[in-house]
Amino acid sequence: VWTYLLTSAVTVSAVEEKDPRQLGVRPNPARDRVRIQRAAAQGAATLDVLDATGRLLRQLPFPGGALELELNDLPTGMLLVAVTDAQGRSVARLVVER
Repeated sequence: VWTYLLTSAVTVSAVEEKDPRQLGVRPNPARDRVRIQRAAAQGAATLDVLDATGRLLRQLPFPGGALELELNDLPTGMLLVAVTDAQGRSVARLVVER
């Protein structure tokens, strides 16, 4: 009778990959202005600011990787910021406080 003992070592690791369309919105909640950053800025894009019902409040070009957005004329409460580029559309929540 033969007995074989087979042992092996397995290493498992995980690397968290950033979604290239992910948006960073800081600070959040915000009062006066907010910085919106695209994880992977590839070409020109459009930034839409929407209220909770989906009504367009503001639309502006988003040429680079980050943008400072003034909040003075926007209502308080929960808003949505959406960036649309050649890869698709990314949406993040923004809370405006006064």
